Amino acid sequence: MLKPGGNRTFQEYSTAVFIPYIESQLEHRSRLDLVWDCYLKSGSLKAPVRCNRGKGIRRCVTASGPLPSNWQNFLRNSDNKEELFSFLSEQVMQLVVTDKK
Repeated sequence: MLKPGGNRTFQEYSTAVFIPYIESQLEHRSRLDLVWDCYLKSGSLKAPVRCNRGKGIRRCVTASGPLPSNWQNFLRNSDNKEELFSFLSEQVMQLVVTDKK
């Protein structure tokens, strides 16, 4: 997990933490697949464990939206993770990758 550090918005997090990490991985690989950790809302074996941990605080993920002060608590909410993964996926799709052959 890439922690947000001192960044204030989701866009800053993407620009300063997430995208540089992705770019560093692409330096040594010809292909990189991103797989997001999403859980089924019902029928999951882990659902009772997540329920016991708590739901976390709901926060809308937008480029200018402020990062939560408690990142772990933010990630406990499945809706937050779903929006964050969607936002980061869009950020990655904007990368221009050059062929380094």
